[in-house]
Amino acid sequence: MVVLDVLNAVWTFFATYVLQKAPYMVGFLTLLGYCLMGKKWYDTLAGTLKVIIGMLILNAGSGGLTSTFRPILAGLKDRFNLTACVIDPYYGQNAVTAGVEEVFGKGFSQAMTLLLIAFIVNILLVRFNKITKCRTLITTGHVQVQQAATAYWLIMFALPGLLSNNVALMVVMAVILGSYWAVGSNLTVKPMQELTDGAGFAIAHQQMFGILRRYHVCHRKRFLRSSRSNKGNRELCVLCI
Repeated sequence: MVVLDVLNAVWTFFATYVLQKAPYMVGFLTLLGYCLMGKKWYDTLAGTLKVIIGMLILNAGSGGLTSTFRPILAGLKDRFNLTACVIDPYYGQNAVTAGVEEVFGKGFSQAMTLLLIAFIVNILLVRFNKITKCRTLITTGHVQVQQAATAYWLIMFALPGLLSNNVALMVVMAVILGSYWAVGSNLTVKPMQELTDGAGFAIAHQQMFGILRRYHVCHRKRFLRSSRSNKGNRELCVLCI
């Protein structure tokens, strides 16, 4: 019983102060990644603190954006009878955070659980890349938080039948989001390799499918071209993205 009480206390602390707090959740994933990579303790500590502090600053900025624009939008509606919204992922993330419990009766901590499980799905898809052909792992923490929040809302809105089954809800959302991260970022490998002369990275952000589309548009319209540098005789690729 004592062991169970201790485990319950640890889980309660983790769920309350980590799962429900995006900065600490992303910091935890960073800490886990540094440990698995075998980094020195001071590199691990510095990297984790940088992520947590960066996310806290980001949340403060997005909160300021929301509080600043809300009275402006209200004024536009009163003065011109105009209904408007800000097309910005940080604004939407704050809206989801505030409204998910009110609309669906779910805690936002589940969005952070979704982030963790979807990240594991992404890792598994890369681990079995001989079958999946996925080679990229998303590590853009603030984008993961935004997209987990957005996916959390969209799946519950699109599939209300899952609201009564938390396990099925999390599994479906995690598979969809983890696959989106793995496949979407994988689609940017070829464009980025050509653009960066084989630098060995991909882009995992909001515009992954846009990058692929522009890449093919550039090829079709011959906007992707090779030219020789006057200094080094080195071929350069120019890609419109």
